[in-house]
Amino acid sequence: MLYEHLPPRTARALTAALLAALSAVTLMVLAYAYYAAPNADDFCRAALSGDMSQIWAHVQHNYANWSGRWVVHAFYFAVFPHLPMTTHVYGVLVAASALIWFAVCYLAIRILFRDLMSWREKALIAFVLAAVLWSGEPGLGETWTWLTGVCEYEAPFLFLMLCVSVLTSSWVTKPGVVGKLLAALAASVFAILVTGINELVGVLLVGLIVVGGALAVIRKRLDVVAVLAVTLLVTLVGLAINVSAPGTAIRAGQDFPHAHDLLYAVRLTLLEPGFVPLQWLTDPRLMLLALLLLSAPAFLKLRPAWTEWRLPLPGALGLMVVAALVITLAGANAALLLVNYAQGVPTPGRILNIVFAFFIVGCFVTLAAAAPLLRSQAESPVLRMLSIAAGILLPLALITSPNFLAAAADLKLAAGQWRPAVDSRDAAIRAQPGQDISVAAIPQHPRLYFWNDLSPDPAGWRNGCMSNYYRVHSLRAAPQQP
Repeated sequence: MLYEHLPPRTARALTAALLAALSAVTLMVLAYAYYAAPNADDFCRAALSGDMSQIWAHVQHNYANWSGRWVVHAFYFAVFPHLPMTTHVYGVLVAASALIWFAVCYLAIRILFRDLMSWREKALIAFVLAAVLWSGEPGLGETWTWLTGVCEYEAPFLFLMLCVSVLTSSWVTKPGVVGKLLAALAASVFAILVTGINELVGVLLVGLIVVGGALAVIRKRLDVVAVLAVTLLVTLVGLAINVSAPGTAIRAGQDFPHAHDLLYAVRLTLLEPGFVPLQWLTDPRLMLLALLLLSAPAFLKLRPAWTEWRLPLPGALGLMVVAALVITLAGANAALLLVNYAQGVPTPGRILNIVFAFFIVGCFVTLAAAAPLLRSQAESPVLRMLSIAAGILLPLALITSPNFLAAAADLKLAAGQWRPAVDSRDAAIRAQPGQDISVAAIPQHPRLYFWNDLSPDPAGWRNGCMSNYYRVHSLRAAPQQP
């Protein structure tokens, strides 16, 4: 699809370059998954009893004292205590990040194009989208290589895409009551999972359902509106259960004393370098992917019906491409503004990652909607030259992204120093059960890992979680020598 309009020799060379870059990114993802180690919250969850007769009591206690994310905390209680957390099994588990984001991208493409693309074409573009996502994420280590981040931020995004996939399926769009009932049921299950795991992803789901409902009203599809309304109601109830938890308020009072500062939230969302969604529009890999797709005749000639819809707005405002871009930018900025207002601290990398993923998917929707505007120029020599240029530069941009270069530069540190130091500490602690233990700090870590080391204070919460996990009396990092 991407290069079939070019001379065969050129197409083969560009395809080989793209596959080589994608392979390099994949190897880096797998290497960092392999050397990943549990951190902070991972130990807190793994230290739980795992006694299934106590799971409901644990969820209730957690709901009252810590968090309204009841689904994920039930999962932690049931699963984490039984994982060999400090072995390379941890790396296998966090490697699921790659599969999750590939699935998210594949589902997005399938929703937009249905059977207009072959599964191979969908898979290739999903692979490229996932690589662009990995290359540009602002806080990579807080999701891709941290198991708690995978569970609380990546998994609900996948459930969001599954919910949207159900709501746009033939069960809903074609006549028949049974299909619509099944769709409402399935979508509601996914909505409960989303809102019970992460409230921000739940808010994004609410926004998408509202947009879908507005489009259904414009198209006079009241049967579709009914299914969306049921799912929206379930999502709102799920969100209310999450955010109204007494534990959420308690934690906010402890961790976010400067919350609800609107001016600070606006400044952080719109002006602070590194935190502003508008900056992402100039991401080199995203721009080159856009150029590559919009210069490929096979992509331009795809005709999904939704791209031809017009909104009841004047002029260009009625075009789906404008609506898609506006919704993407508005959704990303609104999500960050909401979090920044609620927390009053610099946006955590894991939040930025989720909003960036929403932004990338939204930009792809925008590109799909833009294709009809360029369809008449599909065979233009200018587009062919642009296609060749993008085909050369995109692989180069993937392997020179800040994330890739940081990964390559720190790989020796990860494999030769950091992970062996983590394993050595693990063995030393296990050799002293029930003792008061002092271990050497591990201050230096690869940049793409999320790492909060032990503190010299054994009463620190991370120290407490690791002490409970290892069944020792206390644990602290020895003060570093000057």
